[in-house]
Amino acid sequence: MNSHAVKSIATWRAELEKPISERVDGASESLVEFITLDNQLNGFSERPSIPKLDTDFLADFNAAINELPPDVLKVVGDRLVGIRFVSNLGGSGYADYVYDSAGQVAGAFVVFDSTVLQSMTANQWATWKERTPFKPEQGYLLDAQIEAAHLDSRKNALQYILLHELGHVASVGRNIHPNWNESVQQQAVSIQKFPFFETTWKFDVADSTIKSKFDSDFPRRKDVVYYGVARIPGSQMGPTYASLEQTSFATLYAATRPGDDFAEAFANYVHVVKLGRPWRISLAKDGKVIKTIDACWEEVRCAEKRKIIEKLLGS
Repeated sequence: MNSHAVKSIATWRAELEKPISERVDGASESLVEFITLDNQLNGFSERPSIPKLDTDFLADFNAAINELPPDVLKVVGDRLVGIRFVSNLGGSGYADYVYDSAGQVAGAFVVFDSTVLQSMTANQWATWKERTPFKPEQGYLLDAQIEAAHLDSRKNALQYILLHELGHVASVGRNIHPNWNESVQQQAVSIQKFPFFETTWKFDVADSTIKSKFDSDFPRRKDVVYYGVARIPGSQMGPTYASLEQTSFATLYAATRPGDDFAEAFANYVHVVKLGRPWRISLAKDGKVIKTIDACWEEVRCAEKRKIIEKLLGS
């Protein structure tokens, strides 16, 4: 996989000459082959294919790009080598590095599952996603809101999903977190400093893992799994989110791994602070709301990460 053609900047270089909205297309056979290998390696049963993209869907996606703040597009413009769509990806989106001839990270491509994204509005998609770590349990329900009712559209679902993947792209070459394609041992011996990573994570070389600095206060973190087999009972949603609020993770998905910690923070910050949109998780028992969780950007717990993101964006 590391020597596959899609991992080379040479495959994508012509894309960098185009405006970002013109770097969008269906996946090539070569990219589908690569993602299939990646799914096999990571134990996903889905096998991707080249999709048929309708014009309305592409119009929504391009609008989602063009409505982003200029500073957001600027930080990814020289690193985003392409945006591609597949069917049956195994999740909403995916990003991976590309390398130059010297083996250095030179950019990243982004892949989205057009089938998953065809019909869901923003709040429908967010609710579906945020329920995936929890086993269904009678009487317990989670709802997510990332748009006001009059803006609850497919286009705005696409925009939030895009922001997460652009967060991965924005991290390229900026020492935000270690290279996610390297082993823990390789990451741990790096002489580079990773300020965002170091707010939350630490290496445990002895057992080849990366652990959160909050793990003693957030014992359920290791059980948080998205787009896979849920591990946390629905009745434990409240305690899980209560633990999250004692950390600097912007969202529950951010707690899964360092790369997604930054991508979630980046997306959530841009969505809430720069675009002025809502973000709220509501937990209910027997039809009654028992807990709500709002964005953390005005809270002390996320202040250090906010400073790093604002410096990146030149705010």
